[in-house]
Formats: sequence, C-alpha cells, structure tokens
Amino acid sequence: MLILLGCIPQGGGGCFCPENVILKNLIRHLVVQREEAVIIDMEAGLEHLGRGSTGSVDALMIVVEPGQRSINTARQIKKLGEDLHLKNMMIVGNKVTSDDDRRIIEENLRDFPILGHMSFNPKVIQADREGRSPYDIDDTIKEEVKTILRELEKRI
Repeated sequence: MLILLGCIPQGGGGCFCPENVILKNLIRHLVVQREEAVIIDMEAGLEHLGRGSTGSVDALMIVVEPGQRSINTARQIKKLGEDLHLKNMMIVGNKVTSDDDRRIIEENLRDFPILGHMSFNPKVIQADREGRSPYDIDDTIKEEVKTILRELEKRI
C-alpha cells in the first residue's frame, strides 16, 4: 500500500488539521493494529512530525541531498522523530554526483544509518516530464533502489 501524505489541495483552503487527524489514525490502525506494510511518501518538510502523523511507523527514511540545508533538515527530523519515540531513522542520499557528495552526507550524518545513495540522473527529470516512474525507465535507478531496499531489510 502506498499513501501520499500531506498534499494541500487548495490555496486558502484553511487548516489541514482534520485531514492529519484522519491520516494519523489510519496509519496507527494499519501499522499498529493490523501490522500492515505501508510506505508513506510525505511531502518534504517537518509538518508531519510536528503533528505526530508518523508517530507509529517502524522506520523513517530521510532523503538527504549533499548540502548543508538538507543535512540540517535531517538533523531536525531526527530531533522531532526522537520526540515521537521513533527508533529507526535512516538516511538515503539523493542527487549524488560523486564520492565527495557521498562523503559529505556520510560524514555530516554519522549518527544515522546510511541505507545507500541515489545518483543524480537526468532520466528522473525525463520521467517526471512524461509522467512516468523513473524506476521504469532506467536500470541504474532500479539497481540503486534494490540496494537501498536490501539494506533496509537488514535493519528492520
């Protein structure tokens, strides 16, 4: 099951609180009571952690680009996740172009497990333009995702 969490449908539409309450309870029901496997694709940012929408998840994969803003956001996510008693918070490097990019992520986030890295790939942009999944148009992307999933399975 895939849930897209936190999409605001309309500008000026008011508070997203009722939707977050429903999502929080749905996630708790699926993950805790039914023990379902659920992948939640959250919008970038800290909103979901501030509202506690993801408080019952088993693992949180934090996607980090090789730059200080992204690294600082990962640290803030870790603090909020610890406030929610999340045990498994892991890093996936994204838009990595070199070994130096990998090193920047890994050295700055030593207190996180690193699941792997996704290379910067122009085919991701192409897939977005075409409304397709990048996973379906490039074998490199498939292999990087498989590597990350294998590492995730070892950790949870």
